[in-house]
Amino acid sequence: MSQRIKNAKRRHAVRLMAVMLVYLAMVFAAARLEDLVTSKLILTLLALAPAAPMGLACYVYLRGHQQMDEREQSINANAAGLALMISVIAATIAGFLQSFGVVVIEDAMLWFASFLILVWGGVRLFMGGDC
Repeated sequence: MSQRIKNAKRRHAVRLMAVMLVYLAMVFAAARLEDLVTSKLILTLLALAPAAPMGLACYVYLRGHQQMDEREQSINANAAGLALMISVIAATIAGFLQSFGVVVIEDAMLWFASFLILVWGGVRLFMGGDC
């Protein structure tokens, strides 16, 4: 692997981690401020605030994907498809378990994106790609 590709991967990882840290900071800040705010408009803005860094993360990811070679793009796409299938099956199972009263999952939809990203990373490593 050339030094140029290694540097591009490193820049991509740093950018993505920085955006995810901003996301986590916004989630925790919004959760802490939620009880202090009574205005519906401000509550709506607080609830939507973490979506901005997630959108930026999608942009950073797509830029990194465009800079990959064809092999890495193929591994990436296959891992994404398999991760989506696994995550949808897991979400369906969790939904049925909750509807039958076997488990209680509070705010389940908040965890789906994080779960999907973790599964994608695991599948990508399993398939021979770098994360």
